[in-house]
Amino acid sequence: MWDIFLVLLNVAALLLVLASFGVLCSQLLRTWKKFWSGQQPATTRGEWIVTGKKVLGLWFYAAVFIYANVYWVFPHMSPSTPPTTSVTTSETGNTIAQTATEAGTPLEVNGIWALTAGGGPYSLTFRHKISNDWGSITADQGFMYAEVPLCIKNISKETQSLSLFSEWKLKDDQGYTYDIESGADDYLPKDTRIDPSDVPPGAERCGLLVFQVREDVKDLYLVYSDLGLDRAPTWHFSVGQGTK
Repeated sequence: MWDIFLVLLNVAALLLVLASFGVLCSQLLRTWKKFWSGQQPATTRGEWIVTGKKVLGLWFYAAVFIYANVYWVFPHMSPSTPPTTSVTTSETGNTIAQTATEAGTPLEVNGIWALTAGGGPYSLTFRHKISNDWGSITADQGFMYAEVPLCIKNISKETQSLSLFSEWKLKDDQGYTYDIESGADDYLPKDTRIDPSDVPPGAERCGLLVFQVREDVKDLYLVYSDLGLDRAPTWHFSVGQGTK
C-alpha cells in the first residue's frame, strides 16, 4: 500500500513541477509574440506577477508532496531488502565478543550518561509482526523484529541531550550489522519511545529500539557510537534470553 502512495505522490510532484514550467514558458511565449508584433508594452508588470504567483503556488504543492513522501510514506515502508551490511565474521565473533558487556550492565559515557541496554521495565522481544490500532508492519521473509530495551540516565548536574551524532547499531554472531528500523516505533506503545533530548539531572528514560534481524541469529551486540568516544559501549544479548 505504501508503495502505491510513494508512486502517486512522486508522480503528482513531478506533474506540478512540469506544470509550473509550462506556465512560465507560456508567459514567455506571449511576451515574445507581443514583442515581435510591435505591441507596447510587450508584457505588463501585472502579468508577470500573476505568472509568478502561479509558479510559486505549484512549487509549494510539489514541496508538500515531497515532504509527505519523506516524513510520512518512507517511515512506514518495510524495505524489500533488509537493512543489513556485511562485516567480517572474525570482527563479530572475536573483537566484539571480547569487549562486550553483558546486557543489563550500566556503562558510563563521558561522565554524562549511564546507558543500560537490557535494563528497565522492558525485555528483549522478537516478533514477525508489530501492530497497533491503526496499522502494522511485517518483517521480511527470513527476518524478525528485535525489540531491544534501553535506558539512558543523566548522571551530570545539568540538563543534557544525546548528541546528534550518536548512533545505535545491532550486530550479530554471523557478521551482519543492522540499523534501527525507521518508523517501526510508530507501531509500539508511545511509552516505549525514548526521548533523548532535554533529560534533567538524575532523570532516567527507558524504552525500546527496534531492529530487523535474521531469524537464525544466536547472539546480538548493541553498539553505541558517538564523536569523541575512544571505545564504543557494547552490550551482549543471547537470543535465548528474549521472548518470541
